[in-house]
Amino acid sequence: MTHTTNSRKDEQWYRLLIENTLNKSAEHRKIVLSASLRGCYDWYPMEDLIHWDEPMHNIFGIPLDFEANRNEYFLSVLHPEDKQRLQQEINQILKQDVSNKTFNLEYRIILSGQVRNIQSSGFLLHDSSGTIYRIMGTCEDITERLETIQILQDRETFLQTIFDQSLNAVMVADDEGNYLSVNPASAQLFGYPIEQLSRMNVSELKTTNIKDSKTQYHEFLEKGKEIGEFSFTRPDGEFRIAQYYAIRIGKDFNLSILADITERIFAETQLKKTKIELAEITERFQLSTHAAGVGIWDWNIQTDYLFWDEMMFTLYGIQKEDFKNTAESWIEKIHPDDISLAQQEITLALKGEKAYNTEFRVIWPDQSIHYIKSLATVQRDELGKEIRMLGTNWDITQEKEAEKQKIKARQLELKNKELEQFAYIASHDLKEPLRTIMSFTGLLKIRLGTNLDPEINELLGFIYHAGEKMEKLIKGLLEYSYIGMNKNLIDIDLNILVQQVINSLSVQISSTNTVLEIHHLPVVKGYETELFVIFQNLISNAIKFRHQEIPPIIRISAKKETDEWEISISDNGIGIEPEYQKKIFVIFQRLHTDSEYEGSGIGLAHCQKIAHLHGGKIWVESEYGKGSTFYFTISDFIGN
Repeated sequence: MTHTTNSRKDEQWYRLLIENTLNKSAEHRKIVLSASLRGCYDWYPMEDLIHWDEPMHNIFGIPLDFEANRNEYFLSVLHPEDKQRLQQEINQILKQDVSNKTFNLEYRIILSGQVRNIQSSGFLLHDSSGTIYRIMGTCEDITERLETIQILQDRETFLQTIFDQSLNAVMVADDEGNYLSVNPASAQLFGYPIEQLSRMNVSELKTTNIKDSKTQYHEFLEKGKEIGEFSFTRPDGEFRIAQYYAIRIGKDFNLSILADITERIFAETQLKKTKIELAEITERFQLSTHAAGVGIWDWNIQTDYLFWDEMMFTLYGIQKEDFKNTAESWIEKIHPDDISLAQQEITLALKGEKAYNTEFRVIWPDQSIHYIKSLATVQRDELGKEIRMLGTNWDITQEKEAEKQKIKARQLELKNKELEQFAYIASHDLKEPLRTIMSFTGLLKIRLGTNLDPEINELLGFIYHAGEKMEKLIKGLLEYSYIGMNKNLIDIDLNILVQQVINSLSVQISSTNTVLEIHHLPVVKGYETELFVIFQNLISNAIKFRHQEIPPIIRISAKKETDEWEISISDNGIGIEPEYQKKIFVIFQRLHTDSEYEGSGIGLAHCQKIAHLHGGKIWVESEYGKGSTFYFTISDFIGN
């Protein structure tokens, strides 16, 4: 009975002790709460009694008046992956002996779908028998701290990666110049193994500057920041140049970042040398082009800025102030008749359809005309768009004059030979025998009179008519030989000349219902009579060699080429077979009999000679049965 009473008293005392302790703990926690966000708890395992302060409720997201079993609530929010591990750790703690009074736990809880990291620490109270009767501890939400630690770790990893992978040398040293940390690029730059370089002092580097590296380093320490360049020799004897940026970091450390600029310095040195050499070459080139009379021009297509060197102004006979450095200003100096062609050549070159290689005339202020040869290349960007033209000009007036003289000499020589040959034939071998034959034929007819046998009379008629025909041929030959002799070279409006030819052929044109389509024709320098003959022959041939059932249609037009006019006369007649197209210009060459088409076979020979007389040529393009087009050219240099 006494034992029971004592037991009850002990139990009552024990409860009073617990309540008193809890009250004191609550006061203690209120004091701690003001200085810390940690939650505190008391746990009496034997009584299964646990007390949480206000921060504990906040950490675990429950109100202060929460009446449910806190252990059950704790298990409900505990992360499923941590339950087994945490239970094992708690069991291990409860089994600890008296010598081990503290513990630390980390686990995760899930509140409103978010995972929170909790750190719990505390100490154990044992009774005299070694049984744990009380556990006191704290809990702290360390989620933000762990996230911060992770960010710092990631940043440290990032910086370490930059340090290790940087192409520039990064070196950290103390105030004595001892290297504390160097990256792989540093070892590569200075040529030492990274383990050796990281134990070296700045004074051990073999710099080639005037001041030794140790002195420079101390000067840097005084400034706290420095940017510059220095050269050094690697252990393998290779000379290198580095650009560096150095700065103090913290109280006792210095950071240097270095870049190897050896190749850049060498390249810059080589570039300077190349520029000097290029300037010398350019100067020599300008001297040689000036001596050769070659002008250089450079046209920026995007800005329309046209650069001329000194020789260009000489070639165009103007002063610098008379030129506006634009393409339009250049065009203004060109002969009006050549402007269209010059612009066309530029356009074709810019399109890439043709290389720029042309000739044109320029008019000097004194109105003298000079011939210019021009070559150029087109430069394009990476998309193929034209951005620049670089070219040369030089005066070819003398060459053109020489060419004209050659043409005149060749024409004169040809005339003389033809005249000599014809004069001999016409004077001795043809003319007199022909007159004799015709005279005797006439006398025979007179003497025989009316008693003349009809057959003989017909034969005599054939002989006489053949003589007449021969006389006409001789006359044609004479006219052929006289082409271009003792004629005046004048400006001829071909529009007026062709109209005169049409008037002379009006009967043929009217009787055959011929249709003429005449385009605008130029004014040319030439021999009026000869040009009249060439148009008359070609137009009358177009009428003569027609389809009988189809009215002739004749088209006349002209086209300007580089230094000549090309005249074309086309028809819808019977055409010419390919094998005869070159033979028809040979004198006395005929493709038809007199019964088919009347003629002497000398007309186209006249035309060819007239074309040659005008520094040109003549040819035909024809499709048999469908018509022909005769072309002839008149040179701009005729008579010059």
